[in-house]
Amino acid sequence: MKKFAFQQSIFLSKNNVKIAPYAQLTFKNASDNTAASVWSDEDGLDLLDSNTVLANENGYILVYLTLGFYNIEIVSGSDTITLSNVFIGGVSYYEYDTLESVIIS
Repeated sequence: MKKFAFQQSIFLSKNNVKIAPYAQLTFKNASDNTAASVWSDEDGLDLLDSNTVLANENGYILVYLTLGFYNIEIVSGSDTITLSNVFIGGVSYYEYDTLESVIIS
């Protein structure tokens, strides 16, 4: 089954905005806050060993998840932020029923 990309540059903001190299991102299912499955490829062939992934030296990350809502905890140094109910997925005419069941459940 096709997976959907979470592609992001991670930034840290205090008095100014700068990239957050090697930021740690943890993906959890928003419905029950359990560990989400994370893949390194769109086809879902390479399941990662953990739901926690590190951004690269430029603060960039690209991972793949199934269609749904996620809580994403981002840790960079002593700073932590959680993005709640982040929708990951694309919508096309043939995915509408799947999307509807995810939203309703």
